[in-house]
Amino acid sequence: SSSLITKDLERYGIMIFIGQHSASHLPQETSLLVYSNAVKNDNPELLEAKKRGIGCISYPEAVGRLLESYKAIAIAGAHGKSTTTALMSLILIEGGLDPTVIVGTRLKEFNDSNYRLGKSNYFVVEADEWRAAFLNYHPWALLITSIDREHLDFYKNFGTIKKTYLTFISGMKDEGILVLNADDKGIISIKEKIEAIAEKKSLKVLWYSSKDTIASIIKENIQIPGDHNISNAIGAFTLATHVDVSQKNIIRALASFKGTWRRFEYKGILNGARVFDDYAHHPREIQATLQGAKTLVKNNGKVWCVFQPHQRERLALLFKDFVKSFKDADNVVFLPIYEVVGREEKDTTMNTERLYNEIKKKQSVYYVSDPRDLKGFLKDKVKENDILIMMGAGDVAKYTEELVR
Repeated sequence: SSSLITKDLERYGIMIFIGQHSASHLPQETSLLVYSNAVKNDNPELLEAKKRGIGCISYPEAVGRLLESYKAIAIAGAHGKSTTTALMSLILIEGGLDPTVIVGTRLKEFNDSNYRLGKSNYFVVEADEWRAAFLNYHPWALLITSIDREHLDFYKNFGTIKKTYLTFISGMKDEGILVLNADDKGIISIKEKIEAIAEKKSLKVLWYSSKDTIASIIKENIQIPGDHNISNAIGAFTLATHVDVSQKNIIRALASFKGTWRRFEYKGILNGARVFDDYAHHPREIQATLQGAKTLVKNNGKVWCVFQPHQRERLALLFKDFVKSFKDADNVVFLPIYEVVGREEKDTTMNTERLYNEIKKKQSVYYVSDPRDLKGFLKDKVKENDILIMMGAGDVAKYTEELVR
């Protein structure tokens, strides 16, 4: 079905087909086909392109080709990379370095786009780890926020994830800059291997932490909530100081940032409660978002979290972590799982009801089987001074719009 993203693309004059894929969608004059990593080998358009002898490359391969002619700055990590990419980009703009940018979310500063064309040789890119996409990038500078048990549908285990990050670091330009989060257990667990690669490639390694002296200044200036966002900002600060941006310009950029699309994004009011939309879909992200929300509640208000699980396999593999993720919410409302096309194993034993039944032993939880009933369910429950967070990576955002109409 159509989405905010497809509508944005149509505004740029791009032809969009909604529904079934078909070989007939491929224009005769096509010289190159760029496909998502989610596209399967039997896709009719991909097969037609190969039949005609048209060049076919994945989206990460296409981005990798673009980066070859730039001084590339990559932002990677299981969590926080979109926000950190946005912060790094705005810092470079404030510092007069005019970068080109690709980020994995829409930014108001980019006219609600995820892309900015700059005039310098700097290119800031959000480096996605799903299906090892970032191995197509060979950056001059790399910032890693975290390494976690994510995308296990592809990687299968944490060890493979760590090895892939080490391969990514090995592919950096010699004498580059590597910035790492010293507070992240996943990164610290491979510290010796990282340092061995860094020595071999003559990389400058910079570690950052929420304990850094700059943290208090950043906390006073940053406008987005949560300790995780302070950490993201410290990471961007650490890298920016080694790209010739002054502390004054860095802090000014951090202070001006209001957040990104679907990252604790304020959407409106429901029955006096403030409504936010958030992309969190991994246990660690849920915890971080709810912790940030808790700090904003005043006058005996409550934190309400409406959560739509994303992908059965993720819920199954991280079930115990999900159960422990909602402790900072006063009330949790669960919706049915959003099933990801092309990525779901039909494991019908894993569903939202199992998560609901486990968590209801410890805290106040509800289950709404039809998201269309959500507004009617919530309107008499949420009150003034409450915070309501609509959370998930599926289509939960469209129900957020209905709540605040």
